[in-house]
Amino acid sequence: GRTTAGGGADAGATVQEDRRALATDERQLVSFVVDAQEYAFPIERVQEIVQVPDLVSQVPNTPAHVLGVMTLRNRLLPLVSLRHMFGLPHEQLNSQHRIVVVGLSEESHRRTDDVVGIVMDAVNEVLRVPTRLVDTLPTFLARGRDNADIEAICRLDDGKRLVSIVSVDHLFD
Repeated sequence: GRTTAGGGADAGATVQEDRRALATDERQLVSFVVDAQEYAFPIERVQEIVQVPDLVSQVPNTPAHVLGVMTLRNRLLPLVSLRHMFGLPHEQLNSQHRIVVVGLSEESHRRTDDVVGIVMDAVNEVLRVPTRLVDTLPTFLARGRDNADIEAICRLDDGKRLVSIVSVDHLFD
């Protein structure tokens, strides 16, 4: 951080300001893989990541993307397939798959009744991406309703690695 001529208390305050500026100048994302493509959710929407249980109970008359429900810490968690929601080929659940538990609304991060488990092929890592590397979806691609699920794309490794940020709100509106 910057220091002032006299050092002392002013310098400490300036370092704190620098840290705050850095913190707001990046996005933290949980990245995952579906059909060999890399996607991510904003970390503030992710409550936890769990393994696929031995038992997923089917629920009759639900949309095709709903896989059923599982028990997680004495509550029922609905499970959906991101593959199905993205129109990708169905895959049998196995131990490699992961369930990302997300809050359905901004306020639901700490609540347990407004959440859904989204089944992924695999979970990669937590990314800290500078906002300058995050671009909104090009207008041409954003025109179709089907692409509203993607809110932005991160350009990592000098553009060799593209990670699409999925909008939880659009996915479940």
